[in-house]
Amino acid sequence: MIQTRGRKILADISSRKGRTILVCLAIFVGVTGTITLFSMGDILTRKLDEDIREDEIAMVNVLVALLNQRKALDNDEYLNQLRQIEGVTTLQGITQGTAHFKLHENDTDYEDVNVISYSSNFEDVPIEPPRLLSGIYPLEDQNQIAIEQRFAEKYGLDSGDPIYFRISNRSSLLRPSGTHVERWTVSGIVFHPYVFSPSNSIYALPDDNRRLTTTRGFSAFMLRFDTYNHAHGSARAITQFISGETPYSPIFTHRQDPALNPLTLGAKRLSETMSALALIALFVSGFLVLNIISTVITEQKRQIGLMKSLGASRFDIFVIYTGLALAYGLISVVPGVLVGVPAGYFVAAELATQVNTVINEFEISYRAILIGVTAGLAVPVLASIIPVLDGTRVTILEAMTDSGIKANFTDSAIAKFTRWLPLPINIQLALRNIAHKKIRFALTILTLATAVGAFMGILAVFNSIDREIANFFSSFDANIAITAPLEDNPELVMEILESYLEEEIGIDASISMGYSVPISIDGYEPIFEFDNIPEITAHVYDPSENYLKLEIIRGEAPNNDHQMPDVIISEMLAAALEKDVGDTIPVTLLDHPVALTITAIASYPGEQVWLSIETLAAKNGFLEYLPEPNEYVTTLSIDQPENMSNPQTVIALGLDFQRRDLLTFIDGSFFSEKTPGAIVTTSFAADGDYSVGDQIRLTANGNTITLPIAGIFTPPGQFGDTLQLPTEFIALPWETLAKLEGRSLEDIPLPRAYFVNPADELSAEQLDNIIAQLDDVLIEAGIPANIFNFVGLLESLTANLRTFQAVLSAVSLLIAIVGALGLFSTLSMSVFERQREIGVMRSVGASTSAIMFQFLTEGLSIGLLAWLLGLPIAYLLSTALLDVMGLLR
Repeated sequence: MIQTRGRKILADISSRKGRTILVCLAIFVGVTGTITLFSMGDILTRKLDEDIREDEIAMVNVLVALLNQRKALDNDEYLNQLRQIEGVTTLQGITQGTAHFKLHENDTDYEDVNVISYSSNFEDVPIEPPRLLSGIYPLEDQNQIAIEQRFAEKYGLDSGDPIYFRISNRSSLLRPSGTHVERWTVSGIVFHPYVFSPSNSIYALPDDNRRLTTTRGFSAFMLRFDTYNHAHGSARAITQFISGETPYSPIFTHRQDPALNPLTLGAKRLSETMSALALIALFVSGFLVLNIISTVITEQKRQIGLMKSLGASRFDIFVIYTGLALAYGLISVVPGVLVGVPAGYFVAAELATQVNTVINEFEISYRAILIGVTAGLAVPVLASIIPVLDGTRVTILEAMTDSGIKANFTDSAIAKFTRWLPLPINIQLALRNIAHKKIRFALTILTLATAVGAFMGILAVFNSIDREIANFFSSFDANIAITAPLEDNPELVMEILESYLEEEIGIDASISMGYSVPISIDGYEPIFEFDNIPEITAHVYDPSENYLKLEIIRGEAPNNDHQMPDVIISEMLAAALEKDVGDTIPVTLLDHPVALTITAIASYPGEQVWLSIETLAAKNGFLEYLPEPNEYVTTLSIDQPENMSNPQTVIALGLDFQRRDLLTFIDGSFFSEKTPGAIVTTSFAADGDYSVGDQIRLTANGNTITLPIAGIFTPPGQFGDTLQLPTEFIALPWETLAKLEGRSLEDIPLPRAYFVNPADELSAEQLDNIIAQLDDVLIEAGIPANIFNFVGLLESLTANLRTFQAVLSAVSLLIAIVGALGLFSTLSMSVFERQREIGVMRSVGASTSAIMFQFLTEGLSIGLLAWLLGLPIAYLLSTALLDVMGLLR
C-alpha cells in the first residue's frame, strides 16, 4: 500500500507538470526568501553581538563646544571633577575635528576626514575603544596616524603608507597665515565598531589632532555609571556642571542604555521585519497549495470513490493527498536552500555597511536553514489538511454520481442579483462563477491582497520618509551649510564668504548666520527622539535673515524689526503638546528653566521650536539683545574740556577689528587688538583739542572707563549715510562698548552654521565645485570648517534609503510573485474545469474575444477586491514598519 500511495503521488505530479511547476515555484520563492532574510538577520546580529560590547558603551555622552576659544582649559581637572559624581565608574574626553588629506604629494585635490583622539592612551581607552588589527598606535612627535579598516579599504592604504595633510599655519584665532603640506605615516589599522562614519575616520594623538584640525579642547564627554538608572538620573547634573564650571557649552546630551543600544537594536529590528515579511510570502504560498489540493480533490472524486471501492481507507486517502503537498514542499525546499544560503550572505554583506559592521568571510545560518526547511515542508502540508479531510469524506456513491455541475449554480444570491443588472451575459457568468467557487476565489483574493498590501505599505513608508526629508531640507532656504568652530569673530567668516563668493567665484548668493540651541519641554518626551534624549534642537530665528522658511499657519508672523515673539512651534509639536497660540510651555533652555508663550504655529515636518535671539538673550540673563558690531551706535557721557560744543555726551560707535582697512587716519592708527583704546573723528579732535595719546573718560549705566586715543580719522561717507552719524563721534571695540553699558558678553550665542543660498539654481556637482573652493579659502584663512551640500546630502540620504527600500521591495515582490502565481493557477483551473461550458458557448456562437473577456472579468474582479482588502493591510504594515524604524510614537 505504501508503494501504491507513492506511485499515485508521483503520477499526480508528473501528469500535471504545469500545475506542479506553479505550486513548487510559489513554495520555492517563499522558502528562498525565508532562508535569505533569516540568514541575513542572523549573520548581521551575530556579527554585531561580537563587535558591540555592552560594558564598553557610553551611558551618558555630552557633545560640547567652546563658546570662547581664548579661555584657558584644564581638561584634566574637569575630568577629575566629573569623576566625583556619584556612580561614575569610567569617563573620558574625546576630540573630533576635520582634517584635509591627499594620498599623493602631487595631487591637487584634498578630501575631508574625521580625526579622533582621546583623553587617555589608545591602549587604555575605556569607553567605546578602537581595536588594533595591525601595526601600532601612533607615537608622539612621529607624524603618525591610525586608520579605520574601512577607510583603509576605501583608499587602498596599509601600515607604513604615507598620507599628506594640509596644515594650517594659523598662529591665533584672528590672524590666519596660510597653510603648508606635511607628510604623515599610517602607523596601524584599527577596527572601531562604535564610530558612525568608519570609512571617513582616522585616529591621532591629542596634540596631533589639534595640528591637523586646529580643533581646541574636547568635542564630547563620555561617562559610564554603575547602573543605567544612575546614569539617567545624573545626566542633568553633568550638563549643569559642564555649563557652569567649564568653558564648554553642552550642545547635545545622549543617555544610552547599553543593553538597548541602537547599534544592535536597529539591525535586529530590520532583520525581524524582513523575516516576518518572508514568512508572510511562505504563508501566502500555502493559500496556493490549498487551492491546488482543493482542485485536485474536486477533479479526482471518481478516483477517490474507486480507491475506496478497492479497499482504501480514509487514512490512505489522507496520506496520498497530504503526501502530494509534502512532495511539492520537498521539490521546492532543495533549490530554496541552495539559493537562499548564499543569497542571505550576500544580502548581509551588502547591508553590513548600513548597520556599521564588516563581514569578511562567508557565513551560514543553520537556524535560517532549519526554519526555511521546516516552514517549507510544514506550510504545504498544513494548508492541504482542510481540503484533504473534506476529500476523505467523499463516499463511493457521491463519487460515482458526480457530474461536476452543481444544481445551485444559478440559484445563488449573486446569480439572482446579476439577472437584474444590465450586464452582458459573459460578465454575469464571470460573477456567478466567482460566487460559485467562493472559497477558492476568497483564498486567491487573500493571497493577492497580502501581496498588494505589502507592496503599497512599503512604498507608502518610503514615500513618506522621502517626502519628510525633502520637506526638512526645503525648510532651509539654502544650498550650502558651513559649520565652523564657534569663532570669537564670526564676522571674519562672513567677510571671507561674501568677498570670495562674489569676487573669486563670481556667484550672486545670500549668506546668513544660523544659530541653534538645545531645548527640553518639561514633562514631554519627543516623538522623534534618540533613545531617551529629551532635547529638541531650537533654531534661533531672525526674520531679517533668509536661510529659514517659516510658513505660519496660526498666530503672529515674525517681522524684520527684531520684535519676534517668545516662541514659534511646529504644528506637529503643537498637536503633541495639545497647545495653541497664547498658551505657555515650561521649558529648560540652556539649563535655565523658563516659561515661553506660544505666539505662532508653523507648518513643519517634525517637532521644532523657533526662538528669537532677543528671547534667547533675555532668558539667559543678558541685559538686552546684543547689537551687531559696526552697527552698534549709542550715547555715552564723557568728561571733556569746557570748550567742547557738547561737554556732557558723545555718540559712540562699536567696531570690530575687520573695519580697520576702511578708515583713513590723519594721525595714529586703529585701536590695538590687545590694548583697547578709542579712535575719534577729526571734527571731534579739533573741537576738543585732542591728540593721539590723550585720555578720555567715558561713563554709561554707572560704569566708567578711561581709554587712550589711539588714532584720529576721517569718517567714510557710508557712516553718515547708513548709520546717520554726526561728524563728531568716537569709535571703540564693540566688546568694550558692550561691557561699558553693562551688557553681558559671557556665553554669547555664536553662530552654529553659515548658510549660503545662490541666486541661481545649481546642481549637486556645481555646488561641490563651489564647496571645494570655499574649503580651500577657509583653510587658507586658518578656519577649519565642515561644508555640507544640501542638494547632494538629500540625494545621498535618498540613495541610502533606496538600499533598504530595495530589500523590502524585493520581499514584497516575492509575495507579489506568489500572489500572481495563485491568480494564474486559479484562472487556469477555472478554464480547465469549464471546458464543457466553453464548448457550449462556442456552439451557440460565442467568439474567442467573448470567452476571453469572461475570464478577464473574473481576474479583474479578483484584482479589484484584492486591492480594496489590501488597503487596510497596507496601513497596518506601514504602521508596523514605522514603529520598527522608531518613527512612530
